[in-house]
Amino acid sequence: MTSLLLVETLHEAEIIAGRLRSEGIQVYLRDQVMNQLHIGTGGIIISVPDRQALTAFQILEELGYKPLDYLYDESVLLVFLKVKSARIPFLRKYTDRTRLVIIFVLLGLLMLMLALVIVSSFG
Repeated sequence: MTSLLLVETLHEAEIIAGRLRSEGIQVYLRDQVMNQLHIGTGGIIISVPDRQALTAFQILEELGYKPLDYLYDESVLLVFLKVKSARIPFLRKYTDRTRLVIIFVLLGLLMLMLALVIVSSFG
């Protein structure tokens, strides 16, 4: 199975899936984050059998989509962070890797501040 594309809504996923199915391609849709983290905000992953992936990639490119070839070799959390961080205006100008580093540094600082508050409340 090859994951091709991550889209925001089920409606968009169904339109793309319909186009691929009209070309005889088997399509599987899944809510990636819902499956792994039990929340439904991660978007829909469009996957096809490996033997049909090349044809599906070509059709997606004709439709103006850039398939995400990194979906199958990264954790769902990283994919989720990449997609969602691209929507934050001040982070858009950075690469995926830089956005992830910024997010993890900010999360680390937030956790440190929380730990300091907890420790100071007991001291």
